[in-house]
Amino acid sequence: MGKKVTFITGEFDSGKTTKLIDLYNHQTSQKADGFACIKRHDGPNGSFSGYDLRRLSTGETFPFIILKDQYRNQFTTHFEHARFVFSRNTLHWGTQVLEDDLADEGIERLFIDEVGQLEIKGSGYDSILRMLFQCDKQLVLCVSMNNLIPIIRHYDIKEYDVIVADYREKPSGFHS
Repeated sequence: MGKKVTFITGEFDSGKTTKLIDLYNHQTSQKADGFACIKRHDGPNGSFSGYDLRRLSTGETFPFIILKDQYRNQFTTHFEHARFVFSRNTLHWGTQVLEDDLADEGIERLFIDEVGQLEIKGSGYDSILRMLFQCDKQLVLCVSMNNLIPIIRHYDIKEYDVIVADYREKPSGFHS
């Protein structure tokens, strides 16, 4: 089966999400699921405004994260972290999907984008990640370069592979 945890890491805007989606789309023998955080560019003059959470197996997409300075009560329930406002409902939905995937013996591999400071602080997907690290499923996690070692230490991960994303050019027509 190979190593259980594969990290995709890199600096901001280095193509981590693009690589995660590419790995998901090109796997051949495994039933998989997971999420990608897709950048939104609906701020002033088409600028970056936050992220949507997209389920890889179905394409279901929900608003997830908005820059604080562009937040206008778009979420029913929310919390703030750093420069962002997070939708509690979308986080709950994502957690529920991962819990369902954990129980599904047919799912062999899970892809989770943007694991970082929230999880290190015991929030975000921390609880479900702890359960996933105890199961037999393979995990592919996108983690920024500055959070990689803290995540490895936080979850006491002993064996893992690392893929460094470094896309100089994004594929034509792709917006992560």
